Amino acid sequence: MLKPITKQYKDLSTADRFGFAFCCDRCGKEWRSDTYTFDINGFELPIDEKIRSMLWNQQHEEAYERANREAGAMFNRCTECGCRICDDCLIQAELEKDGTCKDCGDKNNQI
Repeated sequence: MLKPITKQYKDLSTADRFGFAFCCDRCGKEWRSDTYTFDINGFELPIDEKIRSMLWNQQHEEAYERANREAGAMFNRCTECGCRICDDCLIQAELEKDGTCKDCGDKNNQI
């Protein structure tokens, strides 16, 4: 399983749906993934609990990895410390494409 893109994330999954929230490493602002429906893949109801659990775990992992990749596009990477930050915590360098988080920007301005 992939390491979470941000330091803090929440699993919002239920028995029937998968969803995740990833939080900005600086301010904690939350971004929520799309939700994905659990599918019993053509098994007839009632489904054996072991099979259901196996299917749920497999689909949960797939949904997490999809959401984690989506989160990668939603958060910026600070060019100095490497943390994943929301747009509000990003300081765009005037002459550069890349930016730093406000914490690194504040440290650099104190020097």
